[in-house]
Amino acid sequence: MFDRVLIAVDESDHSRRAAMVGLAFATAYGADIDVVHAVEDASSTTSTENRNQDHQGTDDILTGISERATDVGVTGETHAIEGKPPEVIVNQANESNADLIVMGRQGRSGISEQVLGSVTDRVLRNTDVPVLVVPSGEPVSGDDSRFDRILAPTDGSETAEQAAPYSTDIAKHHDATLHVLNVIDPRFEGIFSAGGGSEEFFERLEERGHDFINQYIEHGGQTATETPTDVNIHKAVVRGTTSEEIDEYAVENDIDLVVMASQGESGLTGQLLGSIADQTLRESEKPVLIIPSTE
Repeated sequence: MFDRVLIAVDESDHSRRAAMVGLAFATAYGADIDVVHAVEDASSTTSTENRNQDHQGTDDILTGISERATDVGVTGETHAIEGKPPEVIVNQANESNADLIVMGRQGRSGISEQVLGSVTDRVLRNTDVPVLVVPSGEPVSGDDSRFDRILAPTDGSETAEQAAPYSTDIAKHHDATLHVLNVIDPRFEGIFSAGGGSEEFFERLEERGHDFINQYIEHGGQTATETPTDVNIHKAVVRGTTSEEIDEYAVENDIDLVVMASQGESGLTGQLLGSIADQTLRESEKPVLIIPSTE
């Protein structure tokens, strides 16, 4: 499923954290890597000394990650490419036939913690390659980058189920427990406008939620490289605001990775990410793997 992983890096600590997570993924899959650093065009007013320092910094970043990759038995290439970071990352992913892009949520733009970094945001909107977004946090070691518990939210839509083969396969490769979650969100059920909200009504929605979960699991087994019976699966249906419940569930259950489609039943159209995926990316304390919709 993941034969070549592109790891996008810059000078930030968030980027280095993402690189370690990307290496863990490559190790689990026996994948090759491309480590990419976008070098923005230096101004004509930039001194030769400063340009040399920038080049040395780029070399140090790429060398450090390359050496770490060698230590864990991962092979690949490093690339320092002049251009705007989003364009460089997307173009290199296409050129390398990457199956996965790994990058930090927050880069040099210095955007606040709860706002998606502009580079990450533009990559997500302009690629059809799955993107693993790693939030800021403490540097990770080998043990910290394990994925023992994986969360897969589903709303029952065909688009959401497109993430099922990925979550199932990743769980198998990491010998992880797969948590499949459905959230009953009153905002999308028309409960209040219809005068509903009785316990009996919610029970019916919970039954439907379990049906959605079973469909998701079945779809994962049909299309993944391993069947669901090879994966330990935990099912959960909860009530609340979807993005908040996803984040809360991830924290309470010590989830290591969230896997979800870019657009679900309540998603937006065109070049915008689905609203739930967008909110989860901005708020989650956990790495989030976004699977682009093929619709």
